[in-house]
Order: sequence, then C-alpha cells, then structure tokens
Amino acid sequence: MTISRTVSLAALLLSFAAPAAPQQPPRPNETPRSVTLSLTEYNRLLDLASRPPQGPAAAPVAAVVASADLRVRVDRDTARGVFNVSGDVLSSGTSRVSLLSGATLVDANAGGRPLPLIADGSAHTALIPGPGPFGLSLEWGTPLVYRPGRASFVLPVPQAGTARATIDLPGEQADVRLSAGLVTRRSVADGRTIIEETLDPGSSTEVWWSMRDSAPAAAARETRTL
Repeated sequence: MTISRTVSLAALLLSFAAPAAPQQPPRPNETPRSVTLSLTEYNRLLDLASRPPQGPAAAPVAAVVASADLRVRVDRDTARGVFNVSGDVLSSGTSRVSLLSGATLVDANAGGRPLPLIADGSAHTALIPGPGPFGLSLEWGTPLVYRPGRASFVLPVPQAGTARATIDLPGEQADVRLSAGLVTRRSVADGRTIIEETLDPGSSTEVWWSMRDSAPAAAARETRTL
C-alpha cells in the first residue's frame, strides 16, 4: 500500500512539472533549395573549376610617359632648355623609354643620378629600371636660325600624355608663333617676353618671332632761324 501511494505521488509531481519546462518553438518547414542548370552550363562550370589560377595580367606597354614640362630660354644665338619628364615603368627589369627625337641633349639625369641613354640616329631612349615611377631631367640646346625679318628654332616635344612649355625670349615686342600647339599666356617683364603654351606631344614644333624696334623716338624740339 505504501509503495502504490509513493508511485502515485511521483506521477502527480511530474504532471505539474511538465508544463514548467521551456517549450521549444516550432521550427518552420524547411523547403529544399535547388538550382536547375542546363547540361552546357554545368559542363562550363566544371571546366572553369578545373582550370589553374591565372597570374596577374601583363602590362600592354613597358613604360608610360605621363607629362613633360619644358622651360626654354633664348639668348643671343642659341635656345637652351630643361625638360622635366615624369612617368611610370610598368614591367619588371630595365625598360626602354623613348624620350626625344631630332634633338641634341647636353645632359640627362634621374633624381640627380646619371641617366643611361641610347642614341639611335636623332632619337634618344632611356634605360630605366622598374616597376615604379620615374622623374627625368633633360638639358637640351639648339642654335637659332635667322631669316629676313625673323628668328626661329625647332622645339622637340616628348611623346607624353601632356606637354607644356614656357619660352623666355629677349625683347618686349616679340610676336611669337608656333607651327603646332596653343599659346595660353603671354607676359612681358624686365625687357623679356614670356610665352606659356600647350604643345602637341611627340611632334617637332617650330617657334619663330619677329622683333620690332623698341628704341624711343626723339622728342620734337622747336627751332628758330635768323
């Protein structure tokens, strides 16, 4: 009799404890996910998965010259200038970078260090290690050519993305013309004419000018005759 009462009491306690247990929320019905592919598309994916990984794409060119800034000064019978050229070498190792054609270089350096050059006729090519950016300084000179009423010289322009020039000429009444390019600014200071222009990259631009007499005219004076 005692055993039956104990079993009944345990069953009663379990019936009260069951509602107190945390109820698990019902899980939503999970629908199977699938993607339908055609046999051709499936074979293409298998082919792509079996291909070995490709390395980085090679650069289409070894080097790029981005900009060229030319500063030229004319004195007496010569025109001398400094070309500041900047760009990037895109491939590893030493690359050939075309600089000027139809020009005479006096000096060339890269960051203060001598720049190795290759002269092929009138064309100059620099040997620059890469990859990485570069900045070059080229010194150039040429004699003036005199014709009746004007003086001129031929300005070589590097093959760059952009090319700009500043030309410093003697005289305050210089009528400067270019065979190619656009004059963007003209100013006069200390008896000299300064021309700023945008040039056609990779071309040879002829620069010419005519000088007008700037001597002051004598003032008229009254004369009397006896």
